[in-house]
Parts: sequence; structure tokens; C-alpha cells
Amino acid sequence: MTSVELASPLFEEKQHHLRVDVSAGLVVDVDARRMAQVLSNLLTNAAKYTERRGSIVLTAEADGEQVGISVRDNGTGIAPEMLPHVFDMFMQERRSVDRARGGLGLGLAIVKRLVAQHGGTV
Repeated sequence: MTSVELASPLFEEKQHHLRVDVSAGLVVDVDARRMAQVLSNLLTNAAKYTERRGSIVLTAEADGEQVGISVRDNGTGIAPEMLPHVFDMFMQERRSVDRARGGLGLGLAIVKRLVAQHGGTV
């Protein structure tokens, strides 16, 4: 199952528009399961914090010897004081009624750890 398929129930529920831009001929040497987990966590986070019918863009392109991946959305964003902590375990911004879909605060910590195990950075 691909990362887009893993995140698709939330995309469908919130009627988000997902655009995927992957450079042609891009080849990566990764644990496919773990990288699907990374991308799924990023896409799910974007979907959670983007208003209904929002726009989310996943891009992947060569960056020298590495691959640069980004997930952008037009969601609410992250408070500046939270930025240094978003990859810490159990860290989440305060939830309001419209942000009641929070999880355990592990998704981005897992992303950081799995990417580091592949020799990358977040």
C-alpha cells in the first residue's frame, strides 16, 4: 500500500485536493515500507490540519546525491513557538474544537527517526 493510499481516507473525508509532483526517473534506495510510513505521516498531518477542501502538494526531486521531499498545504500552520518542538515525541499544539483529530504526538517524531535511519534530515 502506498503512502497516498494510507492517507486517502482522511483526504476523501475532508475532500482535499492532492497534487503529487515527482521528478521523472527519480530512483531512491530506501526501505519502501518505512518511507511509505514517513510520507503517510506527513500527508496525514497535512490533512488533519487543513480546512475542508484544502490543497496539499507532495513533491520529490533530486537534490544532488539525495532526494528532497516536501509536503505543503494551505492549512492553519504551526505557531512559531512550536517550530523547535514539532519533531519531539508527544508534542502537539493545543487543540480546539476544530482540531479535535489530534493523535498521540508521535507521527513527526517517527518521521524524523525513520528519515535519520536512512541518512537524511527533516
